[in-house]
Amino acid sequence: MKSTITHLYDYKQSVIPEELRLWRVKDQEVRERLETLSRNHAFEADVEQVQPGDSVACRGESGAARWNRETLLFYPGRGLCPPELEDACVGAKVGDTRTADTAEGQVKLTVKRIVRRSNMPIGDELVTLEGIDGVETVEDYDRWYREDKGAFYRQRASYQCAHFLLEEIQKNSTLAIDENEKAQWLWDRVNGLYDALMAAGLDPKIPQEGFDFLTEEQAKEKMYKESEPFFDAYVVQAYMAEKLSGQTMDDICQEGLEKLAEEHGMTVEQLRATSSEAMIYGKFAMERAMELLEPYVEQFLEA
Repeated sequence: MKSTITHLYDYKQSVIPEELRLWRVKDQEVRERLETLSRNHAFEADVEQVQPGDSVACRGESGAARWNRETLLFYPGRGLCPPELEDACVGAKVGDTRTADTAEGQVKLTVKRIVRRSNMPIGDELVTLEGIDGVETVEDYDRWYREDKGAFYRQRASYQCAHFLLEEIQKNSTLAIDENEKAQWLWDRVNGLYDALMAAGLDPKIPQEGFDFLTEEQAKEKMYKESEPFFDAYVVQAYMAEKLSGQTMDDICQEGLEKLAEEHGMTVEQLRATSSEAMIYGKFAMERAMELLEPYVEQFLEA
């Protein structure tokens, strides 16, 4: 690779922001999850007096045909029916009769049934409904949820910190960019991305604003300009991946492709045919650089 870093910034001088280092599950998140379970396991029950949010079945008597029915359904507080009719129901009990004046004349409503949907109380019975092994109490669920999410959150925080350092290296290092190599890499990336978008039914020629469709050439030129920052990032990522691993990018990509091929039951050649070389190298350069920075950032993660 001709493009390189001529002066490498010492990333260990950078202070990783605290918000990137935090990963532990917060009490509020566990509470919100329990509240979601409470809503998911909500139940309906007949009640005696109407409150906003209830479902109310009434017999309607009116000179207007649409309100003169044996059964009318109202949902007070939801704004689905004329407010004067919804308001007339509130506070009524089963068997009560209320009247309301509407633009179509007076309507008499006799309450037949009131159904209320209630969230299931947060407690041991709620969490057992989830059928999680070893989880029978709210305390069990709290422990399980933190363990279940914690590993993912810690890994995400590690990636965020490593990505921050790579951005710091790019911002503070001196890069020597070979313009021909850059243009070749970018066009390879653009052509691969263009074909991938078209295959997915996302036509880059359709304008984001206005009505004039772009030509294929114009669409690719636009994508090229938008992709330019990715090359500098790739140079840094590839440099760090090689420096920290002692391998070449060719070896790193080959290893990555072989692993992917085994996971997906494909050959390396088949994988290479699905994407451009620039996108393949960009993917593995970033992944390996971040992976190799992880041991360093581990010391800064939330204790």
